[in-house]
Amino acid sequence: MKDSSSILKTLCTDRGIRIVERFGHGGDVYVALNNDGVYKVVDADGRILVLKLALSRNSIAEIQMNRTGYRKLREAGLGWFIPEIVSIEVQEGFAFIFMEYCGEDFLTAVKKSSSPTELYIKLLVELKKVYRASRHDGEEGKKMVASVMKMVIEQYERYLSQCFGRDQVVSDQLAQIESVIRAEILPSYCFSSWDFTPENMFLNSAGLKYVDPHEDVMGIPIIDLACFSGLLIFYDVPESEKGYELFEKFALTDVPPILSIPERSAERLFLLGRILQCFLSSRYRIDSNPEKAHKIFRDSLAYLNKCVNV
Repeated sequence: MKDSSSILKTLCTDRGIRIVERFGHGGDVYVALNNDGVYKVVDADGRILVLKLALSRNSIAEIQMNRTGYRKLREAGLGWFIPEIVSIEVQEGFAFIFMEYCGEDFLTAVKKSSSPTELYIKLLVELKKVYRASRHDGEEGKKMVASVMKMVIEQYERYLSQCFGRDQVVSDQLAQIESVIRAEILPSYCFSSWDFTPENMFLNSAGLKYVDPHEDVMGIPIIDLACFSGLLIFYDVPESEKGYELFEKFALTDVPPILSIPERSAERLFLLGRILQCFLSSRYRIDSNPEKAHKIFRDSLAYLNKCVNV
């Protein structure tokens, strides 16, 4: 692995930038899981930018993934939805992105806000614009839902059943998901990423910005909204229960007409998103907080039961 200090020095010299600060985990969420340093920098014109540096194999792969995601979003007519990308380079042994600094992420903004509900409403207004602008007829929605269903089953089979014990009722209900959701009836799709979180959304004077995309950025956003709303509760942000209520209502009433999704299918898709988010949250807490992991897992089973019986 190359030395980060020497690469930073070269980048600063060649591009005429000055490092202002390094973002840290638990602080500004320009910091993703896979990176080797994210920095606020100032260029020669005094413009504030973000530099995301990758040195390890995983972090380089993430920047390659980001590059593909940004390209797909531009192709979908959502260039205004992503930060301005000054440059992305992937070279032997390292990669980096220079991009627009978008200010505080949504999670930080909500925690600081005296009116969190107003921010929730503003975010939903902006997301509705995104969904309408990126709506297309086609197969991407079906593919995304099929992928999520596969991921849900995999989380249970490979991780959760090993920790909490295999339950035949749960296995049987998971096997029913495909038939009750019926992804084949979904005629259209729009922007969607189940990994879309309060940390990678930014509301500023220019509107809504989304950073750190995966390669798959199209699908059925009802699932995203279910994951997002659950994270508001898990993060215990101010007025989180009201936020959850707003996101659920939006997912079940505003999004289905955009994508021509039946009301009952929309409800099942939302529940699928809740199962996914709970399964993942439970899995990643098994070692650090087993009691919490077990509680989240029990919650997920209630969503699963409702999903197959609604």
